[in-house]
Amino acid sequence: MASGTPWLKYVVNAELDHQRRQAEYFAARVVEGPLLTPLVYQPVIEPIEGALVAVFLELGAAHLVFRDEVAPVAEIDEQYRRARADVFGRTIDIESVEFEGAEALFHGAGAGINLYETSWHFDAREAFAGRLYSSTWNHMLSAGPRRLIELRGGYRPMLPVVRYGSRKDAERWA
Repeated sequence: MASGTPWLKYVVNAELDHQRRQAEYFAARVVEGPLLTPLVYQPVIEPIEGALVAVFLELGAAHLVFRDEVAPVAEIDEQYRRARADVFGRTIDIESVEFEGAEALFHGAGAGINLYETSWHFDAREAFAGRLYSSTWNHMLSAGPRRLIELRGGYRPMLPVVRYGSRKDAERWA
Protein backbone atom coordinates (compact mmCIF):
# COMPACT_ATOMS: atom_id res chain seq x y z
CA MET A 1 0.00 0.00 0.00
CA ALA A 2 1.16 3.51 0.76
CA SER A 3 4.60 4.37 2.00
CA GLY A 4 5.75 7.59 3.65
CA THR A 5 4.40 9.41 6.67
CA PRO A 6 1.50 8.05 8.73
CA TRP A 7 -0.69 10.91 7.41
CA LEU A 8 0.13 10.05 3.79
CA LYS A 9 -0.53 6.34 4.43
CA TYR A 10 -3.88 7.20 6.03
CA VAL A 11 -5.04 9.35 3.09
CA VAL A 12 -3.97 6.85 0.41
CA ASN A 13 -5.38 3.84 2.26
CA ALA A 14 -8.67 5.66 2.92
CA GLU A 15 -9.00 6.41 -0.80
CA LEU A 16 -8.24 2.79 -1.74
CA ASP A 17 -10.74 1.55 0.84
CA HIS A 18 -13.44 3.84 -0.58
CA GLN A 19 -12.86 2.47 -4.08
CA ARG A 20 -13.03 -1.14 -2.82
CA ARG A 21 -16.20 -0.60 -0.81
CA GLN A 22 -17.97 1.20 -3.64
CA ALA A 23 -17.04 -1.54 -6.15
CA GLU A 24 -18.31 -4.21 -3.72
CA TYR A 25 -21.59 -2.38 -3.17
CA PHE A 26 -22.31 -1.99 -6.88
CA ALA A 27 -21.30 -5.59 -7.64
CA ALA A 28 -23.83 -6.86 -5.09
CA ARG A 29 -26.76 -4.49 -5.68
CA VAL A 30 -29.93 -5.59 -7.44
CA VAL A 31 -29.86 -3.95 -10.88
CA GLU A 32 -33.17 -2.12 -11.04
CA GLY A 33 -34.50 1.39 -11.23
CA PRO A 34 -34.67 4.10 -13.84
CA LEU A 35 -32.18 4.37 -16.70
CA LEU A 36 -30.94 7.96 -16.39
CA THR A 37 -28.24 9.88 -18.21
CA PRO A 38 -27.01 12.62 -15.87
CA LEU A 39 -25.39 15.82 -17.05
CA VAL A 40 -22.08 16.05 -15.20
CA TYR A 41 -20.21 19.19 -14.19
CA GLN A 42 -16.68 19.58 -12.84
CA PRO A 43 -14.98 22.56 -11.19
CA VAL A 44 -13.27 24.97 -13.58
CA ILE A 45 -10.25 24.83 -11.22
CA GLU A 46 -9.79 21.09 -11.77
CA PRO A 47 -6.90 20.12 -14.06
CA ILE A 48 -7.93 18.55 -17.36
CA GLU A 49 -6.03 15.39 -16.31
CA GLY A 50 -8.94 14.71 -13.94
CA ALA A 51 -11.66 15.17 -16.56
CA LEU A 52 -14.69 12.92 -16.87
CA VAL A 53 -14.21 10.78 -19.98
CA ALA A 54 -17.04 8.22 -19.87
CA VAL A 55 -20.30 7.39 -18.15
CA PHE A 56 -21.61 3.83 -17.99
CA LEU A 57 -25.36 3.55 -17.45
CA GLU A 58 -27.34 0.67 -16.04
CA LEU A 59 -30.78 0.46 -14.50
CA GLY A 60 -30.72 2.54 -11.34
CA ALA A 61 -27.08 3.64 -11.54
CA ALA A 62 -24.44 5.61 -13.38
CA HIS A 63 -20.72 4.87 -13.23
CA LEU A 64 -18.52 7.90 -13.94
CA VAL A 65 -15.02 7.31 -15.32
CA PHE A 66 -12.51 10.10 -14.76
CA ARG A 67 -9.14 10.15 -16.55
CA ASP A 68 -7.31 10.46 -13.22
CA GLU A 69 -7.49 11.90 -9.74
CA VAL A 70 -5.06 14.76 -9.29
CA ALA A 71 -4.43 15.32 -5.60
CA PRO A 72 -3.56 18.86 -4.50
CA VAL A 73 -0.39 17.62 -2.76
CA ALA A 74 2.24 16.09 -5.07
CA GLU A 75 3.28 13.41 -2.58
CA ILE A 76 -0.33 12.18 -2.19
CA ASP A 77 -0.84 12.37 -5.95
CA GLU A 78 2.21 10.22 -6.70
CA GLN A 79 1.57 7.65 -3.93
CA TYR A 80 -2.15 7.31 -4.64
CA ARG A 81 -1.64 6.95 -8.41
CA ARG A 82 0.97 4.24 -7.82
CA ALA A 83 -1.28 2.48 -5.28
CA ARG A 84 -4.28 2.51 -7.69
CA ALA A 85 -2.12 0.96 -10.40
CA ASP A 86 -0.81 -1.72 -8.00
CA VAL A 87 -4.13 -2.56 -6.33
CA PHE A 88 -6.65 -2.09 -9.17
CA GLY A 89 -4.47 -2.30 -12.27
CA ARG A 90 -5.70 1.14 -13.34
CA THR A 91 -5.18 4.78 -12.52
CA ILE A 92 -8.53 6.06 -13.78
CA ASP A 93 -11.05 7.02 -11.10
CA ILE A 94 -14.54 5.58 -11.04
CA GLU A 95 -17.37 6.96 -8.93
CA SER A 96 -20.79 5.36 -8.97
CA VAL A 97 -24.18 6.86 -8.16
CA GLU A 98 -27.41 5.01 -7.52
CA PHE A 99 -30.82 6.40 -8.48
CA GLU A 100 -33.93 5.67 -6.45
CA GLY A 101 -37.10 7.47 -7.41
CA ALA A 102 -36.24 11.15 -7.73
CA GLU A 103 -33.11 10.87 -5.60
CA ALA A 104 -29.40 10.27 -6.16
CA LEU A 105 -27.68 8.08 -3.59
CA PHE A 106 -23.97 8.58 -3.08
CA HIS A 107 -22.39 5.57 -1.36
CA GLY A 108 -19.23 7.04 0.15
CA ALA A 109 -19.08 9.50 -2.73
CA GLY A 110 -21.13 12.41 -1.38
CA ALA A 111 -19.40 15.79 -1.53
CA GLY A 112 -20.80 16.83 1.83
CA ILE A 113 -18.91 19.72 3.41
CA ASN A 114 -15.68 19.09 1.53
CA LEU A 115 -13.56 21.86 0.15
CA TYR A 116 -12.09 21.06 -3.28
CA GLU A 117 -8.75 20.07 -1.69
CA THR A 118 -10.19 17.77 0.99
CA SER A 119 -11.19 14.17 0.52
CA TRP A 120 -13.65 12.99 3.14
CA HIS A 121 -16.14 10.39 1.98
CA PHE A 122 -19.79 10.83 2.90
CA ASP A 123 -22.92 8.83 2.19
CA ALA A 124 -25.63 11.15 0.90
CA ARG A 125 -29.14 11.08 -0.50
CA GLU A 126 -30.13 14.17 -2.49
CA ALA A 127 -33.01 15.24 -4.73
CA PHE A 128 -31.92 14.54 -8.31
CA ALA A 129 -32.90 16.81 -11.20
CA GLY A 130 -30.67 15.28 -13.89
CA ARG A 131 -27.36 16.87 -12.91
CA LEU A 132 -24.33 15.69 -10.96
CA TYR A 133 -21.53 17.93 -9.71
CA SER A 134 -18.03 16.76 -8.89
CA SER A 135 -16.72 19.07 -6.18
CA THR A 136 -13.41 17.65 -4.94
CA TRP A 137 -10.10 16.48 -6.41
CA ASN A 138 -11.18 12.87 -5.80
CA HIS A 139 -14.56 13.44 -7.46
CA MET A 140 -16.92 13.43 -4.51
CA LEU A 141 -20.35 14.22 -5.92
CA SER A 142 -23.57 16.07 -5.26
CA ALA A 143 -26.82 16.64 -7.12
CA GLY A 144 -26.37 20.41 -6.92
CA PRO A 145 -23.53 22.91 -7.17
CA ARG A 146 -21.49 23.82 -4.10
CA ARG A 147 -21.25 27.50 -3.23
CA LEU A 148 -17.51 27.37 -2.51
CA ILE A 149 -16.83 25.98 -6.01
CA GLU A 150 -19.04 28.65 -7.55
CA LEU A 151 -17.01 31.31 -5.72
CA ARG A 152 -13.80 29.80 -7.16
CA GLY A 153 -14.87 30.06 -10.81
CA GLY A 154 -17.79 27.67 -10.98
CA TYR A 155 -18.29 24.48 -12.94
CA ARG A 156 -17.92 23.43 -16.55
CA PRO A 157 -20.16 20.87 -18.25
CA MET A 158 -18.48 17.65 -19.32
CA LEU A 159 -19.16 15.79 -22.56
CA PRO A 160 -18.17 12.20 -21.86
CA VAL A 161 -18.65 9.09 -23.95
CA VAL A 162 -21.89 7.44 -22.81
CA ARG A 163 -22.20 3.65 -22.82
CA TYR A 164 -24.47 1.10 -21.27
CA GLY A 165 -22.82 -1.16 -18.74
CA SER A 166 -22.08 -1.99 -15.12
CA ARG A 167 -19.45 -0.82 -12.66
CA LYS A 168 -17.31 -3.78 -13.84
CA ASP A 169 -17.61 -2.55 -17.43
CA ALA A 170 -16.49 0.90 -16.28
CA GLU A 171 -13.52 -0.63 -14.46
CA ARG A 172 -12.44 -2.47 -17.62
CA TRP A 173 -12.75 0.61 -19.81
CA ALA A 174 -9.58 2.46 -20.69
